[in-house]
Amino acid sequence: LAARWRAARLPLAIAGAAAVAALASAASVQVGVWRDTISLFERAIAVTDGNYLAHHRLAATYRARGDTVAAEQHYRRALRINPHWAAPHLEYGSMLQERGDYADAVTYLERGLRIDPRHVRARKLFGL
Repeated sequence: LAARWRAARLPLAIAGAAAVAALASAASVQVGVWRDTISLFERAIAVTDGNYLAHHRLAATYRARGDTVAAEQHYRRALRINPHWAAPHLEYGSMLQERGDYADAVTYLERGLRIDPRHVRARKLFGL
């Protein structure tokens, strides 16, 4: 039994090394694609259908960088894909409020609160 184990070790070691090399190669390709948060979520959107989460995270990233035009596009896309998720309603409404577009802000914030009536930040925005 011990002799068979020793004989099997070399092929197992070679197979393990080959697997590690293949995974390292795949990882190096992905590192080139995913340079930053924006490229990560843009890639996720490119290779998946209906990825409302990636659109939402991309919107939040653009908003944090001050690009509200791109943020708006991705908030709207996330909402078209999944209108039943409170987060993009609330965050888009908050962004509209910051821009001074109060009528539209209230619309989105109210929708978000109907979906998630316990959302603390949205309740604060309404003074609840």
